[in-house]
Amino acid sequence: MAKKRKLPLIEGLFSLDGRMRRSEYWLVSIGLTVVKVPLTLLGHFLGPDGAAIVRVLLELLFLWPALALMVKRGHDRNRPAIFVIGLQAVLFVVAIVFYAVPDGGLKYAATAVLAVIALYAFIEFGCLDGTQGPNRYGRSPKGIGGDPDSQLAEVFA
Repeated sequence: MAKKRKLPLIEGLFSLDGRMRRSEYWLVSIGLTVVKVPLTLLGHFLGPDGAAIVRVLLELLFLWPALALMVKRGHDRNRPAIFVIGLQAVLFVVAIVFYAVPDGGLKYAATAVLAVIALYAFIEFGCLDGTQGPNRYGRSPKGIGGDPDSQLAEVFA
C-alpha cells in the first residue's frame, strides 16, 4: 500500500517535486475549474474591458498551480519539467496568435494547433497511467515497485 502523503492536493498546487496520480490530477484540475469559472463569469458583469482584465488576472493567478500540476503529472509519466514548460510555451504563443490576428486562415490554423495540443495534453496527463514503480522523480504514488533506495541497499548488501 502506498504511503499516505500529507495534503497531497495542496502539495500539488505549489510544489514541482515528486509525482502525482491521475486521480489527484483530476481532483485538483476540477477544483481549480470550479473556482476559476465563476470568477470568470463574474468578470463579465464588468463589461468587455473589465472581463478582459479579470481574465488576464485569473490566468496569472492560476498559472503557477496549473504549471505545478502538469509538471508533477509529467513526472509520474517520466517526463522532465522542461517538456511541460515547452508545451505550455507553445500553447501560450499559439493562443497569442489566436487572439491577435483577425478572423481568417491564420486564426483557423491557430485553432487547429490549439485543439491538437489540447488533445495531446488531455491524453498524456489525464488518461495515460504513470510509470510503474520508481522513476527518476521518485517512488510511485500508487506504491508500486517499492522504495528505490531499499532496492539499491539490497543489491549491495
